[in-house]
Amino acid sequence: KLLNAPDPVVATVAMGNTGVLGELFPETAAIESLRTLMTVERRFDVACGDRAWRRRWVALFDQESGSVARRMKLSGKDTKSIEALNAAALAAANAFEPIPCNRFLHEFANATDPDCPAVGAVLIASAREGGDRTSGWSDLMERARGWTVRRFPLGGADVQRLGVEDGPRIGTLL
Repeated sequence: KLLNAPDPVVATVAMGNTGVLGELFPETAAIESLRTLMTVERRFDVACGDRAWRRRWVALFDQESGSVARRMKLSGKDTKSIEALNAAALAAANAFEPIPCNRFLHEFANATDPDCPAVGAVLIASAREGGDRTSGWSDLMERARGWTVRRFPLGGADVQRLGVEDGPRIGTLL
């Protein structure tokens, strides 16, 4: 649970310098990405919380985060969360135009979820890019924090009123 500490970078760097990190995790650990994530977390005023370690895990192990989680025998829930967070971070990196942004938010944002994957994804993606595009990341973070899923205004009964028979075609049309 080192990654849940308010600032795990010092201990992680020490583990890297002594070779402990390399013994435990032969996968390349991106300590600089973790350091940048800590800066980004402070910039966006994101609380440490008891779930912060997952986004820090993703920052530290980058694309290998899911496979490292499985090798370390983390719980299925934690592994799925880490894999989803990594996928969300990849999507966030390309979510600056309106259509990709809306797709990203619709898939990963949920303002009522305290562990909203979109918020963590914006933090990770920003850290992976060294915190560049500050205003773009700020806009995306603001949208992720305030996103509410919109309910599609039509339903099966509406399509049936247009004369379409009950069945799978209704779902296809919707």
